[in-house]
Amino acid sequence: MVDRALAPPLGRATEFTDTDPNSIRARLQQIRERKYHVAIRDYADHAFAVGAPIQSRAGDLVGAISISGPLARFDDQREKRYVALVTAAAARVSQRL
Repeated sequence: MVDRALAPPLGRATEFTDTDPNSIRARLQQIRERKYHVAIRDYADHAFAVGAPIQSRAGDLVGAISISGPLARFDDQREKRYVALVTAAAARVSQRL
């Protein structure tokens, strides 16, 4: 499924949108390891998002949860808070599956 999603051409939402399939694959691996991702300006010039995967008991990806907002309301302290909130929510949902 990843190969199909990364088949060219990949659209660019902003100048910061990553369209390199190899770079995206590396980022997906990082997300699998860290259990979250912080996107800054990837999809909108003045926005951020923090997301985390929801997994089945077998460890399969079944969904995701995220929060987003204006970049003006995002800093290092809020990033830590948002990552903690989103990963905790994803873990709770995953445990209930």
